[in-house]
Amino acid sequence: MPTKTTLRWLAAIGAAGSLLAATAAPATATAPAEGLAVFFPDTTVAIDGPGVQQFPVFYAAKPVVLPPGATLTVDFADLDGKVEVAEPDGPRDCTSPSPTRLVCQEPFEIELDENGLTGIFEFELTAAPGAAAGDSGTLTATFTAPGFAPASDQARVRVGEGVDLVAGPDVTTSAAPGKAITDPLTVTNASDTTIDGINILFFDDYPLLPTTRYRNCTYADGRLRSCAFDTPVGPGETFTATLPYTLRKDSFAPSHAVGERMLMTRAEFEDLADSLEKTGAGIGTPGDGPELKLVRQTSLAARGVQADVDPDNNWTHLEVTVTGRNGTDLAAVGGTLTGAAGDKVKAAIGVANNGPATIANERSGSPATLVDLVPPPGTTVVGVPERCAPLTADGADWNDEDLTGADRYRCLPDITLIAGEKELFEFTLRIDTVVPDAAGTVEVNVPCACDGSFPRDKDLNPANDKAKLVVNPTGGGAGGGEGGGLPVTGTPIGLIIGVGALLVLTGMGGYLVARRRRVRFTA
Repeated sequence: MPTKTTLRWLAAIGAAGSLLAATAAPATATAPAEGLAVFFPDTTVAIDGPGVQQFPVFYAAKPVVLPPGATLTVDFADLDGKVEVAEPDGPRDCTSPSPTRLVCQEPFEIELDENGLTGIFEFELTAAPGAAAGDSGTLTATFTAPGFAPASDQARVRVGEGVDLVAGPDVTTSAAPGKAITDPLTVTNASDTTIDGINILFFDDYPLLPTTRYRNCTYADGRLRSCAFDTPVGPGETFTATLPYTLRKDSFAPSHAVGERMLMTRAEFEDLADSLEKTGAGIGTPGDGPELKLVRQTSLAARGVQADVDPDNNWTHLEVTVTGRNGTDLAAVGGTLTGAAGDKVKAAIGVANNGPATIANERSGSPATLVDLVPPPGTTVVGVPERCAPLTADGADWNDEDLTGADRYRCLPDITLIAGEKELFEFTLRIDTVVPDAAGTVEVNVPCACDGSFPRDKDLNPANDKAKLVVNPTGGGAGGGEGGGLPVTGTPIGLIIGVGALLVLTGMGGYLVARRRRVRFTA
């Protein structure tokens, strides 16, 4: 992975597993114009609940390595008698200047940029003895590091009545690309208190295309993101709703697609929505169709602020076996360049997905394939794009501060490569010596015992897995493997792996954002 920091990985909490939150809003929304920034999510904790683990997120306006000793101060005086905040476990050096103040130092270097980093500090928030439902206050987090002005953020923290939402059993089905399936959602109130409303978050793999855009649900990038139900649910009641889907025609087959569903109380969802709004992001756009209905047994009066006492049973899964055969042809994209000795020229190389299937590695977080470049003879690479690094016998060298001048490079495309599109990486080459027909190579689906190695034997046309990058062709030669003018895509990966930003904001886990590489130039 392209990172130096050893603290990037954070284990998932509860039943979250290895979910890749493609739903997450860009972390750059909270990046400061200059200096440092910190973000602490809004939180609701349940009376007599197990507590909520929260992870602040840290940002820098530009890539920087902070020395050991960066400090986070958490002031929760406004929550005295309402919410308790426990210091994080691990090697952090924390002190308590007062019962409602924690000062914690990070003993290691911290590598930050505009994408954000979390998992350094984990705080557990619990309802204080004697706290009442509806109690609330403000928590202030202040981040300091030598040479930078302090950065602060405030979060709303509330106490909620404890309830227990229980998701229904997992649903298993199968279908071929283009066919319809349904997902019957079942929710039970396992507490002795009426629940005043339910929200559901959805984390669906690419093949799962909703066929109806309900007005009480939200959507982003063609996927279902959330649904809100105002129906009060009494103690012991169970209710259901049925969601219709179609497997996208460009689903890879045979394969598996998974949809994860997380139940939340109304107050917990408000925390998520407010936190996303603070970061300049959102949970999606409401649909314009009918209302998604719930089947209920009784109509009961609504209650106040509530939080779940057992989040582990809030998850259910839709597991789909995608049947049939629907493969893909990934092709290397090369090209031709011309120039005189001393010129610097741009080379856009990469991979094209000629279809018919889309590659979507959202569960693993691995790039769709690997793209290797061998520069043409007589040239020197002086500008390296993001997500590319020198390739050595030991693999890609992401830790090298000077990426230029190597004789081989590896690039990591996005985790999703849509059928009919291509992703390019722009290198800058200096022509040192004019060599007629100087040919380098671009190769995809490179055999590798590593993440992102699309099996060459699954490619529909392995013959185009290699293409030439030619400098100063004498006969009007072409690079080959150009993908037929497919549209260029390639949203930066961000490599958001683990539970994802949405779950950070709900206190369910952390995520990893690997350092994005800057282009470096040499004279």
